[in-house]
Amino acid sequence: MRELDDPQKIREVDRHNMLEKIDRTPEHMVEALIDFKEPVLPQDFDRVENAILAGMGTSAIAAEIALNWLADHAKIPMTLIRDSWLPGFADSKTLVLAISYSGETQETLGALVDASRRKCQVLTISSGGRMKGISERLGISHVEVKKGFEPRTALPFLFVPTSLMLAPLVRQMDLRGDLQDAAQSLRDLRETIGSNVPHKSNPAKQLALELAKTIPVVYAFRRNGGLARRMKNQLNENCKMPALFNLLPECCHNEFEAWRKRGEDRPEFSFVFLRPDENDDERTRIEEAKRILAEAGMTKVYEVSGVGETRVSRLLSIVYFTDYVTFYLSVLRNIDPTPWERVQELKKRILQRTRFEERLKDEMMRISS
Repeated sequence: MRELDDPQKIREVDRHNMLEKIDRTPEHMVEALIDFKEPVLPQDFDRVENAILAGMGTSAIAAEIALNWLADHAKIPMTLIRDSWLPGFADSKTLVLAISYSGETQETLGALVDASRRKCQVLTISSGGRMKGISERLGISHVEVKKGFEPRTALPFLFVPTSLMLAPLVRQMDLRGDLQDAAQSLRDLRETIGSNVPHKSNPAKQLALELAKTIPVVYAFRRNGGLARRMKNQLNENCKMPALFNLLPECCHNEFEAWRKRGEDRPEFSFVFLRPDENDDERTRIEEAKRILAEAGMTKVYEVSGVGETRVSRLLSIVYFTDYVTFYLSVLRNIDPTPWERVQELKKRILQRTRFEERLKDEMMRISS
């Protein structure tokens, strides 16, 4: 408990200064807004009938939360894929927005090539890498974002341009104004959950203490699904914890049958409901789900509510809160949150065994010819 209020202990654990990047998330949002330059839209953009966002990891999370925000205002169907292959319907009337922070993500580069092969209309976002080079070679409009971050800490630099690039596909909204308001909401929230706020009055530190010796299970409604996946991923990457997530209302039809009182042969689970906003029906489902967990003997049940006047503020405030929670968990577990060697090694091995670089080069030659 004391280490969460000890700046020296935090610095000893956080050797690569993850905390500063989390702290500055609101400022990074504003910086991304200032840096964003409207891309040149594809020539036949007015013929677009559907849109596909393609990405992996945090790039996909940025896209998913953007869709969580904008889906209710969309003028055309929009979907997200986390794969190398586009759905069968993708054609010249499909807009593909390919997002890869590094510009080197194998699956997203594969989706980009597939989109070009199918004559889709394509836009790309990256901090450079092969995605930028391929975009330039194929005459694809590319938005370059700030370099120098681990992908998971680059969320503001991905979320802001992704959202703004979808603006022509949604009904009239003041996206920039809403994003500015969201940045201010996060600044205000930082005053209650930042590392300088003692654990006795810091709800993010308090939740970290509750989750420390458990396997967390994160729940959100499908329309807020990016929040649940983000928290689960941050638990995996920042504090190297196993974690689960699932989406309401579907999991009410199956998963809750599995939750039973802890026995000697069972790990202890905790449950976190993410609640940015909800209607009466959704509120009822959460209340009854929590009651079922209590009746099953599950005592560690928590929730995180969104703050702010706009939907995007409430979505991003939960991301910000849970990012701090996972950071504080890394301190409690005495684990530097930044390194991610296992994931990098796994991707390296897959890249070698699939001969992706050779196949990408061959595909590019075929498309160019």
